[in-house]
Amino acid sequence: MTTFAKVARYSIAVVSIGLGLATAVAAPAAAQTYQWTDPAGDMWSETTSDQPAPEWTNADVVHERVTYRLHVVMIRSKFTDLRWDDGMTYLEVIGGYIRTNEGRNRMIFAEYSPGDQSVSAEIQNGNSDTVRCGPTAGIDFDANTAWMRIPRPCLGNARWIRVYLESINSTYDAKVDDYVEYGDNAMSTGGFGLYPYASTPRIHRD
Repeated sequence: MTTFAKVARYSIAVVSIGLGLATAVAAPAAAQTYQWTDPAGDMWSETTSDQPAPEWTNADVVHERVTYRLHVVMIRSKFTDLRWDDGMTYLEVIGGYIRTNEGRNRMIFAEYSPGDQSVSAEIQNGNSDTVRCGPTAGIDFDANTAWMRIPRPCLGNARWIRVYLESINSTYDAKVDDYVEYGDNAMSTGGFGLYPYASTPRIHRD
């Protein structure tokens, strides 16, 4: 499900780093819930180089909400538009990185499968090995929303976490006669794959 290319995004810095930060709309750093808005029209495309793609709306993040409860982390994402089109190769509605106060690093993936019309969820550690801890995810195309549920054992016994989120999709583009990857860094208006340059404040456990 997760290719090396997608995993590598979180360990290789993108040259074009945007300075527009997502706006927090609720909660101080020590709250158990942190949510923010991300501007519409700030997607980027990646072919031979990264460049803004404001005309692309599919999986354009406009709101994120992360809640750290006693036994689970819940991530809820809302998009300008969310759909599966002919010519797409994958749709990763929630992707990103979680770092804990214990120094654990977790890559997270929630990817839509058109075959069975479901969303698969995966957690990987810093060595890109799958952490088998029972994450789940879902999608609502009509509401343009997606969610991911991460049981606390996926993260150890963390008192707090910091989260970087993005969305990624790949589609065939007749103009370049190739598949183009489009992404939205939910933390800013800059290019995607920017961890650790952008992340939430500490989100504490309930």
